[in-house]
Amino acid sequence: DPVHGVEDLRGKKIWAPEDDRISEAALRALGLNPVTLPLSDVYTGLQTKLIEIMPGSATGAVLMQWYTSVNYFTDLPLVYTNGLLAIDRKAFAKIEVQDQAIVREVMSEFTAALDRKSPDEERGAKEAMVNKGVQRIVPDDSRIAEIREIVQRSNLRLAEQGEFSLDLYEQMLEHIADYRHGHRGAGVMDRQDVDGVWIDSTIASGQQ
Repeated sequence: DPVHGVEDLRGKKIWAPEDDRISEAALRALGLNPVTLPLSDVYTGLQTKLIEIMPGSATGAVLMQWYTSVNYFTDLPLVYTNGLLAIDRKAFAKIEVQDQAIVREVMSEFTAALDRKSPDEERGAKEAMVNKGVQRIVPDDSRIAEIREIVQRSNLRLAEQGEFSLDLYEQMLEHIADYRHGHRGAGVMDRQDVDGVWIDSTIASGQQ
């Protein structure tokens, strides 16, 4: 079934990544039943109806072929999409200083280009899903605000319970508020963060 708001989520089985207690708590707060699976099992989970909903980027849904097992995707900003490339400190220290500078320069240019490219890839992935017959659902601002409020309350409870720093969490919220105050149009339908990294995530639901 299509997901327009919180009322459409309650009781549904949704994929939750392994070892992500923050996301699992937020999903439960929304009335969902999280099913913890490794990334490699999401496709099978959708096919066997072990899960009914999976959150993720449209790009990921296309690359992993998840979209072939759903009828709808809800265009809803949920989480920041992030990635990490780590180089072992000891290994990096063995490189000549001038070569270290080259690595830093090249990787800085690469990640900046990736940030610029990501929004176009995400839009293209959404268009590809629509062209394949997956119906796009766009909830109104009030329903997005309701979901965000529920998730923020869940995050606050976790911070108060010591899951992560309450002080840092409150600082983060202040930075977000300052950014939105200073950028016209930023708010519940904001699709980008301060650095321009695409943060839109898709809720895909409904079996073929």
